[in-house]
Amino acid sequence: VHKHINQLIIQLDKLPDICALIQSRSADFNAVNVATAWRILLTKTGRSHALRNDAAVKTAVELLGQATLCCISDFGPRQCSNTLHAIAKSSYILDEQVLGALVVRAEAKALEFNSQNIANTLWALATMGRA
Repeated sequence: VHKHINQLIIQLDKLPDICALIQSRSADFNAVNVATAWRILLTKTGRSHALRNDAAVKTAVELLGQATLCCISDFGPRQCSNTLHAIAKSSYILDEQVLGALVVRAEAKALEFNSQNIANTLWALATMGRA
């Protein structure tokens, strides 16, 4: 099920479709699905304030935040670093509870990070002013 969900997330090209999938399936997401959805959603919204203020995008962000908190203990090094990198790259201001949970989880998994995880996470934290 989770592999299929991830394939769906990756295949969707239009922002409304991504938001709709998050709204309909986020309760079924595992950590990989959550991290992938963050990356795709934030890539599609980019730095556009108009898109960020869209009701569907706001709902999708809220649902992904909830899903993140629900499965944060399952986030591995790659999910932590890729999610933090996507957030920093998009300059999205994320709920502090969600961002804090991601940072704490990244710290807990730091000894398992490979060089790419380290680079992505340090860049993200520095970019967000948290280093």
